[in-house]
Amino acid sequence: MKPKITFTYCLFVASLICLLAVAQSNQPNATGKKQWPNQRQSTSEHDAAVSAAVDAFTATLTKAGHNTEFRKNLTASCGSAKKTVSDEGNIDIPDDVVIMFYEPGTYGDHFGLLLPPLNEQAHTPYKYTDDDFYECCYPSFSKLLVTTRDPALAAALDAAMTHAGYEQAFRDKLTASCESAKKAVEDEGHIQIRTGVEMMFQANKGDERYHIFELPPFAASGHKDHKYADQFRGLYPVWPNKPPTPAPVRTK
Repeated sequence: MKPKITFTYCLFVASLICLLAVAQSNQPNATGKKQWPNQRQSTSEHDAAVSAAVDAFTATLTKAGHNTEFRKNLTASCGSAKKTVSDEGNIDIPDDVVIMFYEPGTYGDHFGLLLPPLNEQAHTPYKYTDDDFYECCYPSFSKLLVTTRDPALAAALDAAMTHAGYEQAFRDKLTASCESAKKAVEDEGHIQIRTGVEMMFQANKGDERYHIFELPPFAASGHKDHKYADQFRGLYPVWPNKPPTPAPVRTK
């Protein structure tokens, strides 16, 4: 009987641990904030964290639709955007998560790019406009406009993509943050990128740490809900892995 009792007790303890883990995922952490999704979580913990993150983005986008100062905080920098989302959603966002918001008319100043595969033995030339790498934020049919509007920036982006193809340390600079990415591109292209241009690089397609949003139209008198998936522009996949609403077609 004793082995049977011991087995039953162990099974009970294991079940209790699982239940506590699921409950913990829905509770604030030590900082008093909800948890952000990460790959170390169990499926149930990750689902709960994704739900909390989506709610945080939706609350942020909704408030941005009618609050001017709040909206400015989201576009001031990627760091400011992350802090604003964290505060509004009462959620703890890790340092390696990168978040960008842009006004509808400034899509041409914002870039979301997937890095080419790493091959330290080759120096394959890459262009940032390649369909395999360009994710945001020009519509695909007009992404080449940068080459005519700002050829120095276009050349610097191409050089950065090429360098990222053969050096891990350089890739790390591009993916660390918007600020680090911009500095790396400036150094690679020997240029100074004007204020207002932001960029984000993702090493692996599907890495859920990178988020770009187009802000909703502003209406001071209305408090319309603005959903996360409707304003999401990259870098894929959108949570919970279903396509976002397509961005409006740009003609200029």
